[in-house]
Amino acid sequence: MPKQATFTQGSTLKHVVVMSATGALGLMCMFLVDLVDMWFLSMLGKQEAVAAVGFASTILFLRFLLV
Repeated sequence: MPKQATFTQGSTLKHVVVMSATGALGLMCMFLVDLVDMWFLSMLGKQEAVAAVGFASTILFLRFLLV
């Protein structure tokens, strides 16, 4: 017997909260990876690489903000 779809029944608010929290967690993880990258690159002493990653993370944030 086929399994019933998850988001077709129940509280709409719960579904919105679960889906929003999942998206927010994904975004936070992406920015956490950028922060760790900048930390490791700063330990290498490559200022240009740190600046490039910082600039790219800003552009990435603006991309997600405007979409």
